[in-house]
Amino acid sequence: MSGKANGILSAIVSLTLITGGVVMNKKDLVKALSDKMGITKKESGDFIDAFVEVVTETLAKGDDVKLVGFGTFEVSDRKARKGVNPQTRKPIKIPARRVPKFKPGKELKDKVQK
Repeated sequence: MSGKANGILSAIVSLTLITGGVVMNKKDLVKALSDKMGITKKESGDFIDAFVEVVTETLAKGDDVKLVGFGTFEVSDRKARKGVNPQTRKPIKIPARRVPKFKPGKELKDKVQK
């Protein structure tokens, strides 16, 4: 990872930790990242889009994305199971599926606890 990309990723981690319970949407994240890194909103938006695309493609291949200190994006296999249709109360079969998961790293957990 290049120095600039590593700096941007560090800024995302910092911004994630300082929002204080306020929901930050993509537009807010783009602005905050551009302010923190001293880059344009276009550059920060492009970085976020590329980051999401790379993580998505990696997970689609079945691989994990590990960001030490931040967390791990991974794919989890859910088994098929029985359920109940809440409208009709009839039993249904819920098929097996693969779902993305995020497991926060120790550093992120520690900073959130403060």
